[in-house]
Amino acid sequence: MRVLTGLAAAIAAFAQIDAPPAFDDRPAFRKSGAGPIDSSSHISGKAEAAATRLVESIDRFAPLPSAPAAHRQSFQAARTLLRDGHAAAAAAAFDEGAAKHPESEALLAGAAITRFLVGKYDAAAGAILELVRRSPRDTRWIGLLGETASALSAARRKPYEAALRKFIAAYRALGEPRFYLAQVISLGLPAAPSEAVALWKQAAQLDQLDARPCLELARFYTEAQPQEAIAWLERAVEREPDLPDAHFRLSRLYTRRGDAARAASHLGRYRQLRGEQQP
Repeated sequence: MRVLTGLAAAIAAFAQIDAPPAFDDRPAFRKSGAGPIDSSSHISGKAEAAATRLVESIDRFAPLPSAPAAHRQSFQAARTLLRDGHAAAAAAAFDEGAAKHPESEALLAGAAITRFLVGKYDAAAGAILELVRRSPRDTRWIGLLGETASALSAARRKPYEAALRKFIAAYRALGEPRFYLAQVISLGLPAAPSEAVALWKQAAQLDQLDARPCLELARFYTEAQPQEAIAWLERAVEREPDLPDAHFRLSRLYTRRGDAARAASHLGRYRQLRGEQQP
């Protein structure tokens, strides 16, 4: 009877939430400028969320202090425009700087990001692939490849896939290219292919701090193997404790399993992270 009462309380608590939240596990994606894109996958088609993260990551591509002053000044001026919300002007400034100083990878990276922001996806892809061609072992390009892939056609994504496979071959102990390759090969498919699942598992194993592959695996297993989904969500919140929507989904899954105590605990944590008052 006590278990049934607990389950009833958990169900009643869910009923007080007007609608399930979007799966926006934003804190997990501060790392390396990466982040979620929408409720179905972290790289599945909403360019505006990727744009936010790319703006936040712009400083990763800044010229080194040893770079020519003209490169640094051009980058800083364009970056200021971008930070002030003038994406089109920033794109023009980065393009102008890259044209004047074609040897500057920093300005070309800025041009790639801002072209993506203003919807010039093919031009952005061209700049990113040129960066990969110039410096094929520079791991900064991995995030650019992963974050911009969803805006491209299947044919245009093929060079991205090839580049990510080369990063995997070059960096066997790095999880990030495996994560993004799994995302890229899953785009447009109703279910993730087995290769993507294997890549997410490898990424989760290689990088014990990254919650992203755990979240994707939880998403993959939720319907067919809910206990496996719970295990991956628990790993995700171990790595990133402040993921509100992961806690929400854990609460839902534990409720379905009949575990009222864990359901209530995760729902409480979800509400705390969202700044909601406890009932």
